[in-house]
Amino acid sequence: MLRFSEERDPAVLARFVRLRVIDPEGACWRRGIEAAGRWLRETGNTVLRVPYTLVTPEDWGAVGGYPLRQWIADQRPTRSN
Repeated sequence: MLRFSEERDPAVLARFVRLRVIDPEGACWRRGIEAAGRWLRETGNTVLRVPYTLVTPEDWGAVGGYPLRQWIADQRPTRSN
């Protein structure tokens, strides 16, 4: 178990994180890219033009019920003028 109150070697902590024990953002990204690939395969489309309210079908296993369009919108960089 990892206790953040104890001093830790940064390399050990980095290895712990790479094990995906603590990696919710990376896991979310991987799930999103998986859902996007599945959507492209299922629809035969070559671009990710997905309705904003689209949630992947529940029967898609690990990526079922994923808010794909919201994920796509979150991946776009914010423009500054």
